[in-house]
Amino acid sequence: IWHRLVIPATAAIFTVGVFAYAMVPQTDDEGQLQIEAFGELPVLDNGRVKPIDTLARVSLQYLTARQEAPTQVPSESADSEKSSSEKIVATRWLLDLMAGKPEAADYPVFRIENLEVLEDLKLEPRPGFFRYSFREIEQHIGELRESVVAAYKKREGGDDLTTYEKKLIEIWDKRSRFVDLGNSFSAPTIEEGGDAMQQVQRAIGMAEHLRQAGAPQPIVPTTAGEPWETYFAARLIEPISRLRNLPANEATPAMQNLIAAYGEGDVAGFNSAVAKLKQLAFDYERSLNDPANAAVVADLKPSERLRMEIVGLEKWLNGATLFYVAAVMYLVAFLFACLSWLGWQRTFSQIALAIICTTLLFHTFAIWQRVIISGRPPITNLYDTTICIGWASVLLGVVFEVIYRLGIGSFVAASVGFCTLLVGHFLSQDGDTFTVLQAVLDTNFWLATHVTTINLGYATTVMAGSFGIAWVIFHQILGLLDKQQEQQLSRMIYGTVCFAILFSFVGTVLGGLWADDSWGRFWGWDPKENGALLVVLWNAVVLHARWGGLAGHRGVALLAIGGNIITAWSWFGTNGLGIGLHAYGFREGTAFNLMMFWLANLAVIAVGLIPRQPRAARTLE
Repeated sequence: IWHRLVIPATAAIFTVGVFAYAMVPQTDDEGQLQIEAFGELPVLDNGRVKPIDTLARVSLQYLTARQEAPTQVPSESADSEKSSSEKIVATRWLLDLMAGKPEAADYPVFRIENLEVLEDLKLEPRPGFFRYSFREIEQHIGELRESVVAAYKKREGGDDLTTYEKKLIEIWDKRSRFVDLGNSFSAPTIEEGGDAMQQVQRAIGMAEHLRQAGAPQPIVPTTAGEPWETYFAARLIEPISRLRNLPANEATPAMQNLIAAYGEGDVAGFNSAVAKLKQLAFDYERSLNDPANAAVVADLKPSERLRMEIVGLEKWLNGATLFYVAAVMYLVAFLFACLSWLGWQRTFSQIALAIICTTLLFHTFAIWQRVIISGRPPITNLYDTTICIGWASVLLGVVFEVIYRLGIGSFVAASVGFCTLLVGHFLSQDGDTFTVLQAVLDTNFWLATHVTTINLGYATTVMAGSFGIAWVIFHQILGLLDKQQEQQLSRMIYGTVCFAILFSFVGTVLGGLWADDSWGRFWGWDPKENGALLVVLWNAVVLHARWGGLAGHRGVALLAIGGNIITAWSWFGTNGLGIGLHAYGFREGTAFNLMMFWLANLAVIAVGLIPRQPRAARTLE
C-alpha cells in the first residue's frame, strides 16, 4: 500500500498543488488600478483579436526576451536605493508607453549583445544583462542610418549578411517597433496658428504608416461591418465624424480617458474607462451575434471575430504559464528518475511516474485550451509542434514505464518532455504563438490529419532515439542492465520504431494528398517533403537491420539514435534553407543549435560503439 498508493498519491497531490497555485486567476486589489482588467481588453493585432495582455507580453518579449520589464540597470552597489531586480509586468510597461511617461524611455528593455553594435551606439557592454533603454540607444542610432539602409538593400538583393549587419537590422527593427507602438497610442497634433492643412496631411501620413506597419488596433467597432482602428487613426477621424454629423465611436473618448487617467494617477477615472471599454466590447460582440448581421460577419475571418470569453481565456492562460510549470515538473520528475538508480529505486520510481502522469494531464489541458482559443487543431505552427511532440513523447514513455517498470520509461519521458518545452519557450520569444495561417494552410481537415500524423511520426522517432540514448547510458556506460532488462529496452526501441514508420509514412502520404489538393502536384521534392521521406527511410533501415539480423540490441539502439539527427533536420533544418514551400519558422541561431544537437548524438553513438561488459543489474522490487 505504501509503495503502490501512498507515495504516488502524495507526489500527485503535490504536483496538483503546484499547478493549482499557478492557475489561480490574477486579480486587482480593490481601490487600486485595474491593471488585470485592462489586460483583458480586446485588440486587433497581426490579423487576430487578442487581449491587450498578449500584445504587451509579445511586444516586450520581442524587445528584451522577457515578459517583465526591468526598471533599471542592475547595480553592483549594495547601497542602491532600489533593488536591482525590480521589474514591472508587461501591461504596466505598455501603459507607461501609452501614457507617454518619461520613464518609459528609461526602462532598459532593448537587448543588445553584439559588441560591434554596442560600440557604434557608444554604449558600454553590460555582461549578464545586456539591456539598454530607448533613451540610451536613441542618442547615436541616427548615425547608423546609412549602414542600416545598406544592410537592408543587401538583404533584399539576396546577399548573405554578416553577423554585424544582422544585429544592426535587428536593433533598428526593435527601435521602430517601440516607436510605432508608442505612436499608435498617441494623438495627432494639430496646433493653432500653424499650417493646419500641412499638419493634417502629416497626421494622415502617420496613420497610413502605422496601418502598413501593422500597429495594434484597440478601438473596437460600434457594430458589425465597421473596421477596427488604431487609437491614433480614431483620434484623427473623430473631428471629421463630428463635422459630418456621423455617430461617434464611444471607444475613442473612453481610451482617451483611460490614457489620461493613468498618466495622472487617477484610479477612479482609469477603472471607469476600463469598465466602459469592456462594456463597448461586449456590445460589439452582441452585434456580431445578431442574425441581422450574419452576412457581414460571414465575410470576417474567424481570427477577426471578437469573442470576449476567448479573450479572457487567453489572458488567463498567459498568466497561468502552464507549459513553463510543466517543464519545471518534468525536470523534477527527471531528477527523481535519476535518483531511483542510486538508491530507494522503487520509491523514487513511483514518485517520478506519479509526477509525470499528473503533469501530463495538465500538459494535455493546456494544449486543449490553445485549441479552444485558436479554433484550430493542436498543431498550426512550429511552436505548437514542440509542445505537442513533447506531449506525445511523454505519453509513450508513460505507457512503456507502466508495461515494463524499468524506470527508463520515466527517465526518457521526463527528459524529452522538459527538453521539448524548453525549445518551445525559446520559440515563443519570436512573437505571438497563435499565428494567423496562410491561405493554403487555412484548413482544419489537413491540419488535423497530415500535420498531426507527421508530428506523431517525429515524436515516436525522437522517442526511439531517446530510448537508444538510454540504452547507451544505462547499459553501455553505467552497466546497470542485466540481459533481460537489455532485451526489454530493445523491445521498447523496436516497438517505438514500428509506430514511427507507421505515422511518418501515413503523414507523408497525407502531405502529398494535401499538396495535390492545394498545388496540383503530389510530390515536388520540396526540402520539407524530402525531410519527411528521410524519416520514413531511416526508420525502414532500422527495421530491416533488425529483421535481417544485421544489427543486434546495440546496433538497433545506435541506429535509433541516428533517427534523432534525421528528425531534427526534417523538423527544423529544412526551414532554414529559405527555399521551397515550407520555409517558415526559422530563427537566428538555429543552425548552430542543430549542429550542437547532431554532434551530441554522434558522440553518444561513438560511446555506444565501445565494447563493454555490463555489471549485474539491480531489479525493481
